[in-house]
Amino acid sequence: MAKDKKAGMSAAEAAVSAREKVEATKTEAAKAEATEKVGKSVVAEGRSVTSLRGLLGPGTVVSPEDFAGGRDALKALVDNGAVVVAK
Repeated sequence: MAKDKKAGMSAAEAAVSAREKVEATKTEAAKAEATEKVGKSVVAEGRSVTSLRGLLGPGTVVSPEDFAGGRDALKALVDNGAVVVAK
């Protein structure tokens, strides 16, 4: 196998490393998009949610830190309509 003299890895190892970097960049972009989607969120009218702060009613501003599941939990609440993104 040919070795990359500078980094000390084979061509196959370098290809895997490059692929991992691309995947990491995609993951970071997806996280940034999710953060924008749930950036400034409030509990929907007529709904309430249970959080680490307790029961939160309509109009209460929420953030990922309010939920044990963090960003994923908040995104799920946005997806099911319990939380809306304020504009």
